[in-house]
Amino acid sequence: MYEVNDTVLYGKNGVCRIVEVEQRSLGREKKQYYVMHPVFKEDLTLYAPVGNEEKLGMRKVLTEEEVRALIAEMPMADEEWVDDTRRRKELFDEVMGSGDRRRMIRMIHTLHTRQEQLARHGKQLGSKDIQYYKDAQKRIHDEFALVLHIQPEQVQPLIMRAAAENMK
Repeated sequence: MYEVNDTVLYGKNGVCRIVEVEQRSLGREKKQYYVMHPVFKEDLTLYAPVGNEEKLGMRKVLTEEEVRALIAEMPMADEEWVDDTRRRKELFDEVMGSGDRRRMIRMIHTLHTRQEQLARHGKQLGSKDIQYYKDAQKRIHDEFALVLHIQPEQVQPLIMRAAAENMK
């Protein structure tokens, strides 16, 4: 169970801070709920039932050491591009649901590489691939920004600088 003031990743909502744990009635049943605000969108309030943390995709935020280690590992090899749209969607859903940041970063890198390849031929990613790309980037950038005490828009330049230094 998480505590008030814990910061967690919560599904597609990204990095959230638990501001309260409260009892709520749903019909005749009373349950405890986490009351959370996304860290970078505090005007939104989210409720998640206590006890379903894993099923809901709630995870502890990485430590600074873990974030820096992930950044140091970049750039990394792409995942193999899956041409079959249905299989690619299943794979991306599984990656996003897993909460595995390393796999999310590989997915982002793969989508970015594919986007560049298509652009050379005057084409672009499909709308679903673009949505996965944006969702994964938001989750990674929000978490890294929180942990490194920077703004989300500063994460990409930080990663690019680190990649350039690693290539020297």
